[in-house]
Formats: sequence, C-alpha cells, structure tokens
Amino acid sequence: MSTGKKNTNIDFTVMLYFKIDKDILNRSVSEDQGGQEGAPQIMYLFSFEDSVACFFTDTLTLMCDSWDRKKLQIPAGAITPGIWYHLTLSSSADGNSYLLVQDSDKIIGEDNATQFGFRQNVLYGWKSCLGDCVSSYGFIGGIRELVMLGREISKEDATRAKNLILTYDSTIKAYFRF
Repeated sequence: MSTGKKNTNIDFTVMLYFKIDKDILNRSVSEDQGGQEGAPQIMYLFSFEDSVACFFTDTLTLMCDSWDRKKLQIPAGAITPGIWYHLTLSSSADGNSYLLVQDSDKIIGEDNATQFGFRQNVLYGWKSCLGDCVSSYGFIGGIRELVMLGREISKEDATRAKNLILTYDSTIKAYFRF
C-alpha cells in the first residue's frame, strides 16, 4: 500500500453493519450537544484521521467527508433507527467513489462522487476510530462485522458481500466480527 509519496489517494473499501438505537430521537441530549432534545448533533460511525469520516447528523442524514471536504451522503428518512443496515464505502486511487447502504432486501440509498478519495499518509499512518471518535459525538447504536479492504470493489460485489463471510486474501486489511 505504500507508494513512497506522502498523502496519496489509495484504493480502499470499508464495509460494516450498523444499527442506530431505536430510541435515538427520544433521548435527552447533554449540554455538550447544545442541550436540545432528540438525536445528537453528530454521531461518528467511523473515522480515519485526515482521510475519511462517516457520521450521522441530527436529522439522521448519513454523511461521509473526504480529506478535501468532498461529500457522499444518504438523506434523512432513508435509515430507520432499530434496523440493521450494511454500509459500503469504496474508493479508487483516482477518486471515483461510492457510498451504498442496504437493508436485508434492497439498496436503500447510494451516492457517487468523483475526486472523493481515501488518503494515506505513508509516513505516519492513520489514527482510526470506530463508533466513538470524539466522546461527545459517539455512535449510539450497534456496529458489527467491520471489513477493510485495500482495493475498490464494484457495487455488484458490495451487494453480494453483505451476506458472505469473507475468506482471507492479501487485500483484506482488517476483518472483525463483533
């Protein structure tokens, strides 16, 4: 994965299952969240420091930001709290990327972008986090089966991968079943 260059876009895919707490909209939010009732202002799903972060807004819009502030998003209303969803965020080194969210039966949201890239700082690597990147903005719900691949995958492969247990190959950078 190292190219000898500092901060280069890479082929990369993140897949995981997530479920937002079904009572999220009924929660009382603390002072650090502005003291408002309802969903927190931001709930991080995952983050790779100085590269990509995916999070939910207070309207439950799913946003993924790249290091250069390009965005992919799934609009509010597409994701229902209390239901498991499969997320795929895949990007090529040339910046062609997509965000795909599926429920058990179908694709419920997708977004595509050009010039949205995973960036790797080959000198220092990443500080990455899952679910609780900043304690005030932690994910309220469940996360399971995280897969990180050192390659881009097609949308067709992403729709099939949500129901598979992957076998090891050299592009798997991490695989966790929670």
